[in-house]
Amino acid sequence: MTEISIESYSPKYKDQVIDLLSILWSNFTLKEKRRRFEWRYEKNPYTESPLCYVALNEDKIVGFRAFVTQKFRFKGENYYFGTPADAVVHLEYRRQGIFSNLTKLAFEDVLEKDKLDYFLSLSSNEKSTKGNIKAGFRPFGQREKMYYISPFRLVKNRLKLNDLEIPISIEKKDFKIEITEELRVNRICSIIEETKNENQISNIRDEDFYSWRFSNPLKDYAFGYCTKKDELIGYIALDITDEKIISIMEYSYKDISYFQELLKTIINKLPVPIITAYVFTRLEEEKRTLSRCGFRYDTNWLIKLLKRMGYISSADLPGALIKPISEDIIESDFILNGKDVRDPDNWSLFKSDVH
Repeated sequence: MTEISIESYSPKYKDQVIDLLSILWSNFTLKEKRRRFEWRYEKNPYTESPLCYVALNEDKIVGFRAFVTQKFRFKGENYYFGTPADAVVHLEYRRQGIFSNLTKLAFEDVLEKDKLDYFLSLSSNEKSTKGNIKAGFRPFGQREKMYYISPFRLVKNRLKLNDLEIPISIEKKDFKIEITEELRVNRICSIIEETKNENQISNIRDEDFYSWRFSNPLKDYAFGYCTKKDELIGYIALDITDEKIISIMEYSYKDISYFQELLKTIINKLPVPIITAYVFTRLEEEKRTLSRCGFRYDTNWLIKLLKRMGYISSADLPGALIKPISEDIIESDFILNGKDVRDPDNWSLFKSDVH
């Protein structure tokens, strides 16, 4: 059997790692791959060095395993979570235990250096979910999305998002709605701070977070702002990269009615066939508001049809998987500030938390 060594990532391996990631990132140019890697790992504001690990056959990179560090807050305390991200093994070196050994080193390294409080997976596929559970992750909740579908736009599909004139500005009776590509960090941080729930585990949405999260060089974003007398009373962020499917990344509001007004404006002014909303851990009131605006769960007949046609992912997966940073996990390791981290009600997550 080939002798494989496992070690922490070093910048000297960067070119080889990016080349290996071509297996996962086949649709990107070399320049795009490099920019994606740098954004996700090197420019992450929550770690001094990328939380990445490599497998080598002599001086050749044959495996790579990485985690994105995120900073969460709960009951006034800060915690660091490692989100499993890209993982790949060279085709010629599979079935040699390389992925398991990369994961083992990652767990040992994090434990030894006290880098994280938990591992948290929010985007595992069917295969990686099984692998994560085998590695000690505990699944909780159910991954949920709601969808706004326009059959007319699906059939016609003539309007292109790039043809839209952004910014869009609409004056209502006592407030104003804008859709723009401008990220107004200070105003967003202000409304997030004012409306946050300290009794739920949530990503720290500060200047560092926004300056990094929405600077992904391979994505296009738009932002909806609802203001009243120049005060921000509602906000929503959108991934508009795909001209056929918009994703709601996150939102905040001082009254649920302003969230509804933002949704109605997006539906009317951004005429794409599908709009998705990640609703795992979201409030029932928010789900009802989405429903009133025409969003449906995947039990809807049209959404089932689109899944069969391949427009929408049909995987039935847990909402999240979590693993304490402990060598021998015991039940109390899942208790954080008196709350069980396996209870979805103790979380406030958005699509912008998913990597």
